[in-house]
Amino acid sequence: MCNASPLQNTILSSINSYSITDLENFLKLHNFELSCFLKFDIQPEKLNSIDIELIKKHVSQENISQEKLKERGMTQAKLDEIFGPVGVTCPQCQKKFATEDEFNAFKQYCTICNDVPPPTQPPPPSSNYDLIINNDPLASAKEIRKWLSKGEITKEGLISACGLSPQLAERLAGFYSGEMKEQDVSNLPPLKSDRTDFYFLGMPAAGKSCLVASLLSYWEHIGIYNPDVSNPRSLEYTSVLLEPFDLGYLPDRTDSGFIDYINGELQVRIKGSGIWGKGETTRHIPVNIIDMAGEAWRLAAENGTGLPQHRKYLDNENEKAILIVIDCSDPESTKKQCRNIVRVFNYFTEWGIWENTASVAVVITKADMLTDSPDYHALKVAAENFYNSPSCINLKNRIDELSRKHRFELSVIPYSIGACRFGQILLNASFETNRLMGESTKNLTDWILENTGGNNGGGFGGIFSN
Repeated sequence: MCNASPLQNTILSSINSYSITDLENFLKLHNFELSCFLKFDIQPEKLNSIDIELIKKHVSQENISQEKLKERGMTQAKLDEIFGPVGVTCPQCQKKFATEDEFNAFKQYCTICNDVPPPTQPPPPSSNYDLIINNDPLASAKEIRKWLSKGEITKEGLISACGLSPQLAERLAGFYSGEMKEQDVSNLPPLKSDRTDFYFLGMPAAGKSCLVASLLSYWEHIGIYNPDVSNPRSLEYTSVLLEPFDLGYLPDRTDSGFIDYINGELQVRIKGSGIWGKGETTRHIPVNIIDMAGEAWRLAAENGTGLPQHRKYLDNENEKAILIVIDCSDPESTKKQCRNIVRVFNYFTEWGIWENTASVAVVITKADMLTDSPDYHALKVAAENFYNSPSCINLKNRIDELSRKHRFELSVIPYSIGACRFGQILLNASFETNRLMGESTKNLTDWILENTGGNNGGGFGGIFSN
């Protein structure tokens, strides 16, 4: 019997869109019932890929019958592992078989007292299909697209062998992500002055590029972003981020030496700001976005490379706002991210960045993994609890120390763009219907607007991305 909460019902209604890792986390960490997976018609391929010990635990706790699992497509081999082999005897020749699958493969050839070998099994599918079924990290959307173009797998195989929906198979076949050639720092246009520099600081794969792409897309969506056409490379890179994202395709990780520059302007209308509180005015906020690979920061933190070129490029007197981006999906990874970020803080001290820092935000990406509640306030509470957990405590204490010394404001902001598949396929790219992405981009945008310069001037720049 399935006893799911309203939020769990929402997730269960699209159960087959989640990875095996997500499904196992639902069972282990978020109190989902295996019987609910069965009720909501989990695909056989996914059911058979879940860790067998986890299945055994829930079968015992929920008293799930062998017949129920078999109805949902669990293989006889898995059933035998859970319940023990049944043993089947051919009623004609009395030949014994360990499983029903073996007997069914044999019986159509059976003649009385004559052992006839079972039919030759078809060759196993491409090993790439196995990688896809098991949600192996090697099976990224980009790699699957390559396998399709080389004929190593087919769209039909993705549907029949891997259990993907026709829509998802089609999106994988059409996947693309733009690329930019690495640009030497000395060839970048100089940063403009008289604005606030917003630094997005994080380690590789923390979700910074996805965050920047979703923010730019949201700003266009609500009509506040105006690109600066004086910088052709800025326009090219904006397109590289936005065009795939609008189709639900997430950007690649950037090369370790990558750094680039986007500039534009946010134009925010303020109602009731005229004489006697009538009419409206427009607040113009020029923006500079510096996209710097998280790998560069990792190398600087772990190997002491120092980033001398980047230090020179970023040297200015602009007011700073620093957004520290942390992926919360893996506690061990979180500890390493926080350790490296604390080391980067010491570079910032050496460069004099803290003296001009007015505000800091800790942005917790994939924050929806921290709670079952659909309420954004609950998401924020969960993110703050995570920030105060042992995984982040050293980072928190270091930020508290810097805040006391340099008197900057601190915020903790949860962020999620919702469910993804194969690393780069966003299942719902609509800000209206993807509640998590819509609320996350809105709240982070509100924070950015609150931490810019004056009402008619100022701006922000210096977004470090993946």
